[in-house]
Parts: sequence; C-alpha cells; structure tokens
Amino acid sequence: MEDFLAFYDKVDKTKVFKMFGFEHLVVIAVICLLVNLTMFVVARIKKEKAMKLIKVFGIMVPCLELCFTAWMYMCGVHGIINLLPLHICALQMFFVPLSVFMKNDVLRDYVYLTAIVGGIFGIVFPSGIADYYPIFSFRAIETFLFHYLILIIPILMIRIKEHRPNIKNYVNVMIVVMLLVDFTFIIDTAFGQNYMFLREGAEVGFIEKVYGISPMLYLVSYISFLFVGALIMYLPFIIINKKEYFYEGEFKNGAKKQ
Repeated sequence: MEDFLAFYDKVDKTKVFKMFGFEHLVVIAVICLLVNLTMFVVARIKKEKAMKLIKVFGIMVPCLELCFTAWMYMCGVHGIINLLPLHICALQMFFVPLSVFMKNDVLRDYVYLTAIVGGIFGIVFPSGIADYYPIFSFRAIETFLFHYLILIIPILMIRIKEHRPNIKNYVNVMIVVMLLVDFTFIIDTAFGQNYMFLREGAEVGFIEKVYGISPMLYLVSYISFLFVGALIMYLPFIIINKKEYFYEGEFKNGAKKQ
C-alpha cells in the first residue's frame, strides 16, 4: 500500500514495471480486449443507452485528472504552474466532456484527432510511468484507465453514428491545436516546464533519438506530425464519404432510368 500511493522518488525501484516488459504487455492486451468488449456491448444496446454510457465515461475523464492533480499535491508537488493540465491528453479533461455533451462537430473532430492518438501513445508508450512505478500503483492504474477512456469515447461516438469526422473541419481543428500548442510553448519557455513535450522529447527511444539530433528538428517533426497525422486520420472518412456519394449518385441515376 505504501508503494501504491508513493511518488516515483519514494518507490522501491525493484518493483517498477518496464516499458514493453511482461506486465506492460499484459496491460496492453487487457486494454485491447476491453476496447473490443466495450464496442461489442455498445453495438448491441440502443443508441440512447449507449450515449448514457458514453456520458458516464465522459464525466470520468475530468474526475480522473482531478484525482491525479490531488495526488500530485499530496505527494508534495505544489505551485499551480506544476499542476496545469496542459499535456495533449490532460487537456481532454475539458474537450472530451464538451464533445460528449455538446453537438459541436469541430470539438468532436478535435477529440477524434487528438484523443485516439494520445490514448494509444499513453498506453503503448507510458513515458514517465514505466520504469518509475509498479504496475499496481495509483499512478499506473490512473494513467492506463484515463488513456483507455479518451481512446474509447471518440471510437464509440463514431460506432453509434453520433459523430462522423469531416475533412471540412480540418482547418478549424488545426487552428485550435496550434493555439493550444503556442500557449503551452509560452508556458513551457517562461516557467521551465515541458508540457506537451515541446521543449524536450518524451522518454521513448525513437523520439529521444530525433531530439538528440536537433531540438529544432524535433519541434519541426512534432508540428509536422500533428498536421500530417490529422490528414491521415481523416482519410478513411474521406473515402467513405466518396463511396456513399458515388452509390447515392448511382441509385438516383438508376431511379431516373426506371
């Protein structure tokens, strides 16, 4: 129990889990099963009930982030500048509930583009958690649960046809992204923080290598990834929309001939 709530500097280092070690791989497998199980259940209930479940998940996101902030404070991390939710995933405490409760396509596209990637990265590459905490610790459990939620919510919204990403929202979404990145970069520079990993790469092999070559190359690659990655994530829906438009046109033309 002592290690369960302990900050990393108080943790017994012989008990921490390793990135891509056996314990981490088991967690990844369990989360993959959980994602599929959640989608299986949602596909077999009415849309109204599915939305209620999604709303519960949406409320859990800020609750978990607030619990994490309270835990940080109890561990001796004081000063508001050290407790700001300015990582891309932490910001979902605002955007996920808003996207769930407000029918705003730009908000929902923002969550789709950032939360799914952030959720996957947070689960597969738990930087600052792996090699620092035991797998059965508050920090590890909160991290994996939080990232599971921000990953599954936009997927479920699409699965029940409550939302469909639209490339027409790309510019507006990227404006929101860049405003947040610019604001965070100012905070990082002014107060010596590393929110969004803008000033220094996360503790992940390939990211550390790029940062090691050149911090400027890392930052340019980071921004490029945001823009190109967003386009790639829109691609399946561009294809789907074109196919639907084609089949609708064929149907209309066939009806006219008849």
